[in-house]
Amino acid sequence: MATITFKRSCKSAPGNSKSRYKARRKAQRESGRQVEALARKIAVAATGCSINVLRATEGASDYAKQLDRSIRHHEQIIQHREQRERNKHMKVCNEAGRQIHAVQKRKGSSIPLI
Repeated sequence: MATITFKRSCKSAPGNSKSRYKARRKAQRESGRQVEALARKIAVAATGCSINVLRATEGASDYAKQLDRSIRHHEQIIQHREQRERNKHMKVCNEAGRQIHAVQKRKGSSIPLI
């Protein structure tokens, strides 16, 4: 019976690439939160308002941005729909409003070669 031994990897970080990626992202999020908290404290000190007032004004501006983005998105959808309806090949030219796809049939039938 043979004994199989595996070599250890020479990587210094434990775990696989997914766990290392998650750890990096977690560190980035934490540093981002710390920067935002510091920016809020500076804004509070500069304006003299409370943190609750500052958060309320930030939330209103975020909502306005979101609303503006959704309005622009729906305007693009409407423009695209109008453009599609203007196309000639999309229109039904029949007086009854039905689309008819008439194809002429071949005359005769195929004769099998025996």
